[in-house]
Amino acid sequence: MPHITIQMFEGRTENKKQELAVRVAQIVIQTLDVSPEHVSVSIQDIPKAEWDEKVYAKFMAQPEVLYRKPGYGPDED
Repeated sequence: MPHITIQMFEGRTENKKQELAVRVAQIVIQTLDVSPEHVSVSIQDIPKAEWDEKVYAKFMAQPEVLYRKPGYGPDED
């Protein structure tokens, strides 16, 4: 604990994903004051055509868990 899941458009390189996971883990470790061995990060590539259904609509319907809302609407980049 904690586990962080990142959902993003597909197409980033494995190197970029690794860098992102390391940086996110570092912020979580510092912010929550937890040991590195307790933090895990997963990345889910979502096809752009499926974003609104699989991500946007899901989280907009759960405002209690969305701590930072996106600045775009459905079907926008």
